[in-house]
Amino acid sequence: MPLSFVSNIISGKPHVPEFETVVLETARLTLRPPRETDQKAWINARSESRAFLEPWEPAWPAREVLAKDFHSFLRAREKKWRRDQGYSFLLFLKDTKKLIGCVNVNNVVRGAGQYATLGYWIAKDYASEGYMTEAVGAVCDYSFKGLMLHKMTAACLPENVPSRRVLQKLGFTREGMVRKHLKIAGDWRDHILYGLLEDDPRP
Repeated sequence: MPLSFVSNIISGKPHVPEFETVVLETARLTLRPPRETDQKAWINARSESRAFLEPWEPAWPAREVLAKDFHSFLRAREKKWRRDQGYSFLLFLKDTKKLIGCVNVNNVVRGAGQYATLGYWIAKDYASEGYMTEAVGAVCDYSFKGLMLHKMTAACLPENVPSRRVLQKLGFTREGMVRKHLKIAGDWRDHILYGLLEDDPRP
């Protein structure tokens, strides 16, 4: 799949690119950081897929999704980006420009670690179509080549078969079970931990 990104490497160390300058391209998707102009599309995608997403995410507020939720997301992701703590990419269909999901690179660890954690969601009408496999693959490529990370990790609920399948298709290895790892839909839940090294074979 074609992939393009903006990143400068100086003296072997990653240079954090300016927020909104990185664009990743796959066969069917354009991935880029969120912008103010994405507010309506983000709210619509999240609201329309609420019942589909709630079982796999931290507890949602009882109220409807509001503009302030988007702005909190945008401010947090921009701050993390500028501090080299996390990177977020919204997914847009190339043909219609519709926003259909998001991939987050979270908890970036530098020093001796050089790893980060993946999180992702996709709108219900576009699940099981291979879009997320495409997107996560592109983000992993960028994380290894652009951010110079050594390893990507992801944690999945055991019953979240579609999410686990995405990782397996991309060559992630199951590394074990972590107990009460994340609070999902109000409850602390066990998760399966997956990992992908920069030099692991990719399907």
